Amino acid sequence: MSLKGQLRFIDRGLLLAVVCLDYFFTAPLFTLGMNDLQSYVAMILLTTSLIITVSVQGAQAGEEALSSVSYKVIKAEEQERHRMAQNFTKTLVNG
Repeated sequence: MSLKGQLRFIDRGLLLAVVCLDYFFTAPLFTLGMNDLQSYVAMILLTTSLIITVSVQGAQAGEEALSSVSYKVIKAEEQERHRMAQNFTKTLVNG
């Protein structure tokens, strides 16, 4: 499984954990709301996680694009060298 796929599951799991923590374990029970410091800390952790996930996914996308461009450049260089070698060979044969 790719890192990108794992990050999506981690974020969903963290969001579910924050909602469950707030719903089941903070007063008043069985309600969702920002009632105490624990809720605010959980939301800060969730926000930080989402920011990191977006940053990592952006870096991965950039790396994949760069890798693709690098491959194309290397392939073009190989083709150009092959063409130059053919031209040089024709020049030597034809005099």
